[in-house]
Amino acid sequence: MTATTPLGARGRGRLMADPLRIITQSESWAGEVKADVVKRLRELLDRAEAGEIQGFAYAAATIDGCVSTGFTKNNAQTAIIGGLVRVQHRMLAGEQEWQG
Repeated sequence: MTATTPLGARGRGRLMADPLRIITQSESWAGEVKADVVKRLRELLDRAEAGEIQGFAYAAATIDGCVSTGFTKNNAQTAIIGGLVRVQHRMLAGEQEWQG
């Protein structure tokens, strides 16, 4: 989109502006989000391979706007359900930092 902007109080003369393009928040964060997701998953994979994780539940937003959810067999089901409630609270409260 190209726009003209009047100059001066009386609008004498016009200045042609460069084309404008709106960048959405999700578009501007795409690279940062991808890097963060991969980093967190690698950290969790390392902990799982070391035997530190006894069970796992997840919700993941996909690029097509869907949400993927799942869980594994585990021996700590009640603790995981409590952890999911804690995640819900933290997200709704606007917390920014991830805690493993």
